[in-house]
Amino acid sequence: MRRQTPRKQRNARPDQIIPPGAAIYASVTASTSDGIGRVHVHGLGGPGTSATSKKGPIAVVLPPTTIINVSPGKWHVAWDGIGYHLMPTIESIQETTDLTLIGSVIVPHSSDEQRSQDWPEPMDALLKDKISGDSALRRQKREEELEHERKLAAISKESTRAAAGIDITSGSPLLIMAAAAACRLQEADEIGERPPLPRIVCDQIDLMLYKVDQEHYRNLSGMQVPHETPAGKPRPPKMPAQLLNQLQWYASVLFTREVQQYGSVRKDARYETWLKRLADRIVARVVNAVYEVDKGSSTESLKYHGLTHDEMVAGLRETLSALVGKYVWEQSPEFLAMQAKMAEVTPAPSVPAPPPAPTESDEDVRASRKAIRQSLRDSYRATFPDVKIADIIWAARQTRREWTRWIGGEAKDGLKADRSFKHVLTSGKTPEDIMGKPRPTKYA
Repeated sequence: MRRQTPRKQRNARPDQIIPPGAAIYASVTASTSDGIGRVHVHGLGGPGTSATSKKGPIAVVLPPTTIINVSPGKWHVAWDGIGYHLMPTIESIQETTDLTLIGSVIVPHSSDEQRSQDWPEPMDALLKDKISGDSALRRQKREEELEHERKLAAISKESTRAAAGIDITSGSPLLIMAAAAACRLQEADEIGERPPLPRIVCDQIDLMLYKVDQEHYRNLSGMQVPHETPAGKPRPPKMPAQLLNQLQWYASVLFTREVQQYGSVRKDARYETWLKRLADRIVARVVNAVYEVDKGSSTESLKYHGLTHDEMVAGLRETLSALVGKYVWEQSPEFLAMQAKMAEVTPAPSVPAPPPAPTESDEDVRASRKAIRQSLRDSYRATFPDVKIADIIWAARQTRREWTRWIGGEAKDGLKADRSFKHVLTSGKTPEDIMGKPRPTKYA
């Protein structure tokens, strides 16, 4: 492994070059033992497994590796199509087209200096010295990032102790990702973080969760509120309950998508443990999503709504605990016996079979959609009484015809028009704030 100027990608094998915008499934962790710092790069399956990168049909397999004799501090791992490089800053990667960022990590000073709840003081001092020359706004943002990373580390350690019964007193103080927690548990606990599923199934699960992330990152971005309101404009309302509901929905989708792939192990005695560990990973994943969405904007934030970190974690755990209980109950002997008994019950020969239950007609479905959508419209316009229908259509990038079909219940749920209009009506922002400019006259 080298830290000097990387080799040009033209010398790399074509099948080892990561295409721009590709999804990278890799974990970067750090450790210090006997005064020697190490950085580990591997796949989400744990140490020794290959990392992968995917974009459409193009897949690149990256070899696992361990870089030794790494100085304490923050490092960024990049791939140049031939090998890995440790770079000191993100800018040093972005200023060249030959490198692709794989992940970032903080190498601790020594394992003896690690604490169970806080970062080591030398690392805090190092980071504070690094940001001391920044502007006041950047310094404040970095301090918020550090505080968030500490909280995520505490969540991960608490979940790991509860699931595996071990004491985690060391580890990288970098932002704790669910994949890294999975790797540590896989090493320390023979039960494992996930069931023993085929590798191709794990890859499919990761891809499904990535697509869920994409959709809900957009939804969360739509709820961000600018730090400063233009003169003459009212401040948007704070909506902590709606933000928490959005996060709980996000967590429920992640949980359900993965559990649906556990069909082959539902009768395993370890099934409940796997579900609980999945719930812990998703809490960390969703809290991290809030952090990442806010990190992506210097002018807007979700913190405006006033939802605290503790309220967020408590709400997510409540939702996921209910889902764990539901799936465990469905595999319990009592539930299975009840199902079997119901299947044995047959109507008496002399009693004619009851007619099939009436299904909801298309008109009923349309009327239900119409009522829900009109309620969304009325609620939004009550918050922003000066907003016109044309403004909503413009912000959703749709046409008047699509609006008529959607508000009348004719357009089905999940279509592009449905997602676009719901995005605007649940954003808590005016159309001008969403688009960043006044509405043109052609939408009048």
